[in-house]
Amino acid sequence: MVLNGAHTAIVHLGLLAGHQTMRELCEDELFKRFLRVMLDREILPPLRTDGVPGVEQFASDVLERFANPFAAHKLSDIAAGTEAKIQIRLVPTVTAMGAAAACISLGVAAWLERTTRQPSAAWPESMQRSVLQQADLLRDVGVREAMERMMAAG
Repeated sequence: MVLNGAHTAIVHLGLLAGHQTMRELCEDELFKRFLRVMLDREILPPLRTDGVPGVEQFASDVLERFANPFAAHKLSDIAAGTEAKIQIRLVPTVTAMGAAAACISLGVAAWLERTTRQPSAAWPESMQRSVLQQADLLRDVGVREAMERMMAAG
């Protein structure tokens, strides 16, 4: 969940902001902070509760890997198959975290915005509502301001 969930949750925000690679995204201070906040507030808590050993170090290692200047991870490649990835990688965390998963919901909303899709009926209703609210926020204030607001809200 840490690596793949973070990839899935951030990729469409990066594409909306004009980034092409994961390294480029991680060189952007706003995205670097957003990733850290999302990991600390939303992705790691269920893993901590489940007693997963070494999760903190793994999260730090993942952030380092994302920023690797020698790896050209194209965001367009990471974005392939997002719909299935959301169901597998993000829905369980959003279900566990509820409204506290605002950064993840923003990432899913960015996918909706880029693809002009609607929330999946397979997602919990609370997630559908949250993602639609975040999509409205993205349209109203743009990706960077929406990310700032999600970080400030926690």
